Amino acid sequence: MPVLHAQGHCISCKQPLSPLRGLRRPRPRPVLPVCGLRARWLFDVKYGSKQEALAHIQEWILTIGQEAGLRLSDARILSGAVGVPESRIELELDMPDMAALESLWASIPADQHRAWGERLAHTIVHGSPVWHVYRETPVQSQEILEATKGGILLSGLRDGAGGSAPAAPPPAGVEEPEARYMIDWKGDRLKINPGDRLPGVG
Repeated sequence: MPVLHAQGHCISCKQPLSPLRGLRRPRPRPVLPVCGLRARWLFDVKYGSKQEALAHIQEWILTIGQEAGLRLSDARILSGAVGVPESRIELELDMPDMAALESLWASIPADQHRAWGERLAHTIVHGSPVWHVYRETPVQSQEILEATKGGILLSGLRDGAGGSAPAAPPPAGVEEPEARYMIDWKGDRLKINPGDRLPGVG
């Protein structure tokens, strides 16, 4: 055990002792990444029309979806098995954020999408198509969970991207953001004003 001198030196090692030596530094709060979004386009199909509807969804991915910028690796088709109606079909998309999803919607070729919707219409239950959008939350180890009891910081989150509180009004003299447009499942052009809830998004 080193012997301490009155002047604050260690006699055995001849090194000055730091007044902070032996004190623990506070651990920084872990920063967890925001993993992205899962957007699901849900359809209920009519009895006996499931295979035809699945073929139409596959066609949409390979034609309209890809033309709008969708990557095949970001898309998958799900159908009901247990706990959901067997008539349920879902097109699930992996998106990095809401801006990417809105960009995809805005890039859909309207005429092709409308023609596709007319071919699909007789196979699905009227009014059943709806979008569900989920945020992904990373699964952490027990060590991370213990370290984050005091709170965590989420990286990659833009202003307003993670909360439900309404956005503050712009300062005087600053114009409101312009309205945007998207295409619904039938190919109709919809005007989306700032603050509007997207139709068919649960």
